[in-house]
Amino acid sequence: MKIIAAAFLFFIGVNYMYVQSISGFWNTGKENTIIEISKENGEFLGKIKSSDNEKVTIGKVILKDLIKQNDKWIGKLFAVKRQKWYDVEITPNETKLDLTVSAGFFEKEVQWSKVKN
Repeated sequence: MKIIAAAFLFFIGVNYMYVQSISGFWNTGKENTIIEISKENGEFLGKIKSSDNEKVTIGKVILKDLIKQNDKWIGKLFAVKRQKWYDVEITPNETKLDLTVSAGFFEKEVQWSKVKN
C-alpha cells in the first residue's frame, strides 16, 4: 500500500511541476514586453504585464484556449501588430518557452525567456 501511495504522490508532483513550468512571467524579446501566464477560472491565460511599446494594452489577453497535449501546450496567440488570433504550440523548455505560431501554411518560431521574480 505504501508503494501505491508513493507512486500516486510522485505522479501528482510531476504533473504539478509540469503545469507550473508554463506559469510565470515571460519576456517575449520584443520591446521589453512581459507576459504573465497564469490559471484563471480553470484555464491558462497569458496577459500583457508590461511593455515599452506604447501601443500595447496592459492586461490584454494574448494567449488563450491553452490545452496540454503530451509535453506541449496548444492554444491561440494574439498578434498585436496584425490584430488577429493564430494557432500556437508551446513547448516548455526549463527557463524558456518555444512557441510555434501557425498561419495557414506558414509557421514562425519564437522563444520567450522566463523572468526571474
